[in-house]
Amino acid sequence: LPSPIPSALPTPIPASVPTALPTGLPSPLPSPVPSLYPTPECGDDEYLYKLIMYASGGSGWRGVTYKVTTDGTERFSGTLSGGGKGGDYICPGGGPHEPQITGSGE
Repeated sequence: LPSPIPSALPTPIPASVPTALPTGLPSPLPSPVPSLYPTPECGDDEYLYKLIMYASGGSGWRGVTYKVTTDGTERFSGTLSGGGKGGDYICPGGGPHEPQITGSGE
């Protein structure tokens, strides 16, 4: 019959085994495995947005471009050069932002 009293204390978790507990401090070093989808770092008072673009025909925007201006100054621009889906990261800061889409797509 098994003893109702344990015969020894549990073994502590070895230090080489990772734990699920956070360390409390972010690491200043890059991650050991590079990200497949890196994101840019935004400056102070800027926020990261991902502009996702679609093309129903699957061949890009064919000459259509986007532009984002802030207080009349162009800050970001681009296009979907090929495929049915793509994205650009932008970091707009404060101020009124005006998105514009130009071109005929033909």
